[in-house]
Order: sequence, then structure tokens, then C-alpha cells
Amino acid sequence: CSSDLKKKVEQHAALVLHKIPKKPNVTVSPKELKLSTQLRFDGTSAEISRESQGLVQEIAATLLQHSEITSVEIQVYTDDEGSATYNKRLSEQRAGSVRAALVALGVDSSRLTATGFGSEKPLVPNATTEANHAKNRRVQFVIPKHD
Repeated sequence: CSSDLKKKVEQHAALVLHKIPKKPNVTVSPKELKLSTQLRFDGTSAEISRESQGLVQEIAATLLQHSEITSVEIQVYTDDEGSATYNKRLSEQRAGSVRAALVALGVDSSRLTATGFGSEKPLVPNATTEANHAKNRRVQFVIPKHD
């Protein structure tokens, strides 16, 4: 239990050290938060990579600045390497990690839902190239329609 707390403290400390870039990596559209760079994870884990910590901080800052966005669904997708069950579980864990990091940075948890889709809904066919696999490994921040 104490190792989990230590890991969270270390992750939070790493997040605080990153500066917001001059050109924003996060923009708000009516349907989603658009990222100019992809959020990355360490290998096949659910841990957010060190190089993506600044991006997570920028996403949190954007959400904190836009209180009119009352709900965001964090959608995580994988490529089709590995079994469907494994990819689904990994994407769910990754979505949970992103949600937890945003909450740790001050975003109200009631605004965030985390969903892992695994290899469902690829943007491009997986079977062709590594570039296509990379396009299908993604995190999207969808703003649901409200009636």
C-alpha cells in the first residue's frame, strides 16, 4: 500500500515540474479536447510515460479553465497486438490512470468517466503497418452531447 502512495507522490511531483508549452497541445472543440500530440504510456503498461506528463498537466489545466465542460469521457484504444481480452483490460487500466492523474491535478472526478475500448473501433486497418498500429493506439477526450 505504501508503494502505491509513493508512486502517486512521485508521479505528481513529475507532473508539477513540466512547463506549459508556448503553443498549446490541447484545444477545445464542441465534441472533444483535441490533442496535437499523442498521450503515451510506458511500454505495455498503464503507467503514463514521463514524456507525456506535461501533456496530462496541460489537459488538466484546460479542463480547469473550461468549467462549462461538465463531462468528459476518456476513451483509450489499443492496436490489435495481443488478445482482445488483454487489450480491453489494458485500455481500461490506461483510461483509469489518465482519470486518476487528472483528478490528482485538481479536476473534479464527477466530470470524468474512463472507458477502455481495446482494439475496437480502429481508425485505420491494423494489419498493414506499424504506422497504422500507432494511429490506432490513442487516447481521446470526448465531450458527450447533452439533451
